[in-house]
Amino acid sequence: MFKGIIGDVGRVSSLINKGENKIISIKSKLAKELTIGSSIAVNGVCLTVIKKNDENFSCEIIKETLKNTNLKDLKIGSYCNLELPMKISERIDGHIILGHIDEIGKIISFLKKGNYYSLKIKIKKENRIYLVKKGSIAVDGISLTIQDIFLDSFLLYLIPFTYENTNLKYKKVNEEVNIEYDYLGKYVLNKRIET
Repeated sequence: MFKGIIGDVGRVSSLINKGENKIISIKSKLAKELTIGSSIAVNGVCLTVIKKNDENFSCEIIKETLKNTNLKDLKIGSYCNLELPMKISERIDGHIILGHIDEIGKIISFLKKGNYYSLKIKIKKENRIYLVKKGSIAVDGISLTIQDIFLDSFLLYLIPFTYENTNLKYKKVNEEVNIEYDYLGKYVLNKRIET
């Protein structure tokens, strides 16, 4: 599990096709803390480390993950949000994130407004049910708070620290982001539907 607090913005150093899968290598200061078999969130996607040294680590991305996340669009030099799994003893500064992406959203507006940034993301209409005003959502692995909800989109506000210390500062309108809806909200909703 993760909590949506980004530990580093890494950079893709190599991409190798392996049949329908891809082997991705990322340069990051977090590489020193990893071991073979460790989990790490890359743009909010939980991956397994298969190789590492003190500067880079590698993960294999299967076809299904490539199809359902924005990892398929990564190129050499792309910036990625990285987070190590949380320890049971840690405070949860963000919210509980599993690293399982629900859908790919698209940025439809991204504006600087005074001392904050306004980010609007388009989603599938049927997934609006998972959104709650002032509730949590993970965007490319970042724990954020929903400010407003529309028919097929939602609005976020970013403080300058979040903008500067995540891959969002490299994102543009029409680019895709990984979305994971709040697990606890999905669980409660599922239980209500069952009863």
